[in-house]
Amino acid sequence: MTLSYPASVLSRRALRLGLLLPVLGMAVLVSAKDFPWDDFKKRSIQSAVELDLQAIEQLQPKEDRVVLKAKELILSKMTVTFSGIARELTKERRELLDRWAIFRNYDPAYAERYEQEYLFFKGEHKYWIAVQKPVAPHLVKQIKEAKEVELYLLSGVGGLRVDGKWELLLLLQEFQLPP
Repeated sequence: MTLSYPASVLSRRALRLGLLLPVLGMAVLVSAKDFPWDDFKKRSIQSAVELDLQAIEQLQPKEDRVVLKAKELILSKMTVTFSGIARELTKERRELLDRWAIFRNYDPAYAERYEQEYLFFKGEHKYWIAVQKPVAPHLVKQIKEAKEVELYLLSGVGGLRVDGKWELLLLLQEFQLPP
């Protein structure tokens, strides 16, 4: 399986292997075996969400849509429970992703790889996470409903304020069955 990742997600190791074109910020294709697994920091999903919420609070936005413009992406690895439930990205979430990709100078094709979100749980908390088109069928096939999965997640994208609460846009880069 070959997936697309923003160049900034890939590790120095991958750069040394010559997997990237020398164009900063573009999305590149790498095989799953070349994915930079070690670049993702182990943290809880709640911890990743709190990092995004703190960044939004610092901005004190007046709008109901915020694109986070951090220099570094937040790369996290966490174990959650897969629900098997999917939904299409809403128009508002699509626009947020597109704006973020433009800000990061990514090829527009990178944002287009996300069409659906899947529902995941950790304890009583639920999280809708956007999944790349090439990853989604493998996720559904390999992980059965109510099974734990280890996610490799990109956050720091931004969010939408809905009914006074922030709904963050989280992007699944890859997954594995937990050890």
